[in-house]
Amino acid sequence: MPPHTGGISMSREYKEETVKRYETQIERLLKTAPPYIRDFYEHIHNGKREITTQAAYIRDISAFLGYLKSAIPFFSETEICNLPEEIFEDLTVKDLNEYRAYLHDERKISNSSIKKKFAAVSAFYKYMNSDGRIGNNPMRNFEQPAVNSHRIIKLNSEMSGRLLEGILNNRLYLEKTSDGEKLSPVPRSVFVRREPLVLRNYAICCLFLGSGLRVSELVGLDLSDINFNQNSLNIIAKGGNEVQVYFGDEVADALKNYIYGKKRPEKTSLRTGRDGFNPPKNEKAVFLSSRGTRMTVRMVEVIIKEAVKTYLPDYDDKELFSPHKLRATCATRILAQTGDIELASTQLNHKSIAVTAAFYAELQKEKQKEKIKNLDINDW
Repeated sequence: MPPHTGGISMSREYKEETVKRYETQIERLLKTAPPYIRDFYEHIHNGKREITTQAAYIRDISAFLGYLKSAIPFFSETEICNLPEEIFEDLTVKDLNEYRAYLHDERKISNSSIKKKFAAVSAFYKYMNSDGRIGNNPMRNFEQPAVNSHRIIKLNSEMSGRLLEGILNNRLYLEKTSDGEKLSPVPRSVFVRREPLVLRNYAICCLFLGSGLRVSELVGLDLSDINFNQNSLNIIAKGGNEVQVYFGDEVADALKNYIYGKKRPEKTSLRTGRDGFNPPKNEKAVFLSSRGTRMTVRMVEVIIKEAVKTYLPDYDDKELFSPHKLRATCATRILAQTGDIELASTQLNHKSIAVTAAFYAELQKEKQKEKIKNLDINDW
């Protein structure tokens, strides 16, 4: 099935399937939750929050209830589904601080993750207050844990080139040893196993670097979402909007080689394209697993992390790397090449230009560092 030349995005079907999976998870949680938690879910479900956020909120409120059941002796014998909503009426800032300490000290959860969990608690209290169920809201006076701003992890131009070249050459691999992982030349058996994956993995990496897609958007791509006449993709972006994302000729060549199966002359029997994954006749996904079915987010995460560790062994942040860091690399590249914050914001579908401005500020900081480094303290 060749890519089409325009029209409605077929990735909406993948998006709908993903939503159904999350809704199933939520329903499983709600089966053992009190009725007012379902009411809260109906409230946020009809709002503008992403289904992933809805699922996280229900998970976090359910976990909070579980903590309250164990922390309050009076409710220790009460089933979670029978915990009354009045339990929230009596909570104080001190109770919230104790929960925060429990998450940090016993669960070993980071401050940034704790802050997200309390965002769920805050949303729940706002709902219960606005619905007139309770009058108390200790979240108004609760101080969220301090979260340090994270530096932006990304690759520079030279690293991006080395990563792509390494994937294409397929000459190194991470060998598992009793002492951990070590870089080794690819033995024949590994080379033969990995060669059919090269064009796919190269196209994935090129697409991240060239378009700035989110990993969920990439795995959700169908063949009919690609328009080679315009070098564009139709995707269902965060928030559910259908948008067009553009890419350059280098990305187009990588995609075409993978989709149409261009082979390397000296290894024609090993390096294949999409058809080499033997997809079922009705499989629409662009990127396929070894079984011929749509790749998962986790598969792509593993591929990218392993590639960075293999081909950029001297990179300090290789252990922290993920597809999202390639998205950050794309944002920085666009800004470095154009200086156009609005263009970068539109291309990456940031929720506000302020998000993109953080990448620009980081880029300016790096330029300043280079300028200072090259100044002569004597000759001025």
